[in-house]
Amino acid sequence: MKPTKKRFVIATHGGLYFVVLDEKFEISHSQLIDDGYHYGVTVDVAADCNSSTIYAYRGGPGRKDILPREIRVWNFDGESVTAGEQLPLYEEAGDIHQITRHGVRGFLVSNSRANSIDRWDPQQGLLDRIHINDFDTDVNHINSVYPVDGVVAVMLHNFRKLESQIVVLEDDGSSLKELGRFSLKDWCCHNIGVIGHDLFLNASSARAIVKIDLRTLRETGRKKLDKHTKGMSCDGKLIYAGMSDSAGRAERVKSCGWLNVVDPESLKIINQVQLTEPNRGTAFGNVNEVRLLNEADTFDLAAGVDGQALKNSVDVEQSVVAIQCRRTWIRAVDRARRTFGKILSR
Repeated sequence: MKPTKKRFVIATHGGLYFVVLDEKFEISHSQLIDDGYHYGVTVDVAADCNSSTIYAYRGGPGRKDILPREIRVWNFDGESVTAGEQLPLYEEAGDIHQITRHGVRGFLVSNSRANSIDRWDPQQGLLDRIHINDFDTDVNHINSVYPVDGVVAVMLHNFRKLESQIVVLEDDGSSLKELGRFSLKDWCCHNIGVIGHDLFLNASSARAIVKIDLRTLRETGRKKLDKHTKGMSCDGKLIYAGMSDSAGRAERVKSCGWLNVVDPESLKIINQVQLTEPNRGTAFGNVNEVRLLNEADTFDLAAGVDGQALKNSVDVEQSVVAIQCRRTWIRAVDRARRTFGKILSR
């Protein structure tokens, strides 16, 4: 089959971008669609794959004065992106990370500030709020939500005291109920995607892309990189993973970002593309989200993915001793980092 161009929408701390990779996975076009902080993006692709509707969250974490928090709608006709309507968020919307479509008009929203997954409808407002661990403040730092065939997988970023975890919720279309959860080897993780029985994620603090067999919950692949990993998209054959310079929040607006083209079987990097905006000659900023246009993104709405593997994963036993040892190590490393940071700041 002849290689074809790949079109993406990429959300960063500095803006929302439209990017085209050519047949050799090099940038042939990049364009700033909207400036300002962007995070969650979800895309509806038309049945004929000739057009798409983009829903992108624009706002700012923990800073009410930075921007109005809203979901902006963009229309893609196969070649260019044009602005659509704006959907003001509900008043109690907190620090939003990922969004994804749910039902005919609705969305699922990962709300880090409220430690919840919110079901939201643009016309009816907030429909339901599912607090994780019954906390209503930012404890687990929820950052990724992934709907798959009757279930929803949620990434708990976690930090300082806990390893990252994935919570699996049953989805009957009108409510969400937790089925169980499992622990990861890393903390501060982002993104969830499934191909067959393999789960992929960004172990951001470890600067790695990780593959896990959902039948055993054992890690079967780890690609170590030299930058912070976040944002992940998949066409069913290849993974497109975002990567950025590690930077403080204020510096992330102009930090350098990359897009890695990854073979899911071997986790080999086929190509690594630096993201720059030619008209302004500037870097994109810290990459938050990557989504495909004009074709199904199996890491967005999970088209064609069987949710049974995720359902079954909650019944796989994990070593309590190993988890406790990991948590002890996380606390020790965090204390050391904080102590060292205080010494340097004097």
